Amino acid sequence: MAGMRVGAVMSPPWGYLRRRAITRILRAADELEIVFQPIVDLQRLECVGYEALARFPDGRPPDVWFAEARAVGVESVLEMAAIERAVDTFDGRSSLSLNISPATAMTRAFELFVDTCPSTVELVIELTEHTAVSDYAALVAALAPLRERGVRIAVDDTGSGVASMRHVLALAPDIIKLDGSLVARIDLDDRRRALAASLRQFADNVGVEVVAEGIERHEEWEVCQDLGIPFGQGFYFGRPSPLPA
Repeated sequence: MAGMRVGAVMSPPWGYLRRRAITRILRAADELEIVFQPIVDLQRLECVGYEALARFPDGRPPDVWFAEARAVGVESVLEMAAIERAVDTFDGRSSLSLNISPATAMTRAFELFVDTCPSTVELVIELTEHTAVSDYAALVAALAPLRERGVRIAVDDTGSGVASMRHVLALAPDIIKLDGSLVARIDLDDRRRALAASLRQFADNVGVEVVAEGIERHEEWEVCQDLGIPFGQGFYFGRPSPLPA
């Protein structure tokens, strides 16, 4: 018709695109695999736990998949699929850290999952900051029964921005994980060292464990060790991979 834009005729309706996206994400939920990255004691260089990480068949980063799931309203479905697969794969040899959004942590499905989780698995949930928390009181209330069941709470990406520090202050976590951007080249940057030292001192004052993420070089490990940071993870200690036999 005269005056009608071609794009307006050819563009599929949003509902159709959303259904296709949901179908693709649900298929990926069935096909995803889990790899594990060791968390080590920086003094003894012994593995004390693992972080579970999702890998998808098409090779795209997990953040991309979870962002797409969030955009069409099925983030919790995809997160729960990854979490359940991780626990099914894990053998309970140490603590297991799971990445989870605050929204999923507040669901009844996750609470039921924790109730049925094997008692041999020491769960740590790492709260991500991809979406803002609108009601911290509700989140604290939802986490309380999980903590009573022995689940420990970690705040991911600490030191990378305001949102992570807000999590730390509002949630009183058991663990803070220093962001890899803070740890990278920490041996060459006085400001990074000073901030990491301040966060470690804060953690000591309030009785919180610290894990330095993204340690890739010997010099980074040495500085973190010298600062008194007890735990760390990164390619220097081991890349994400299936659990060793």
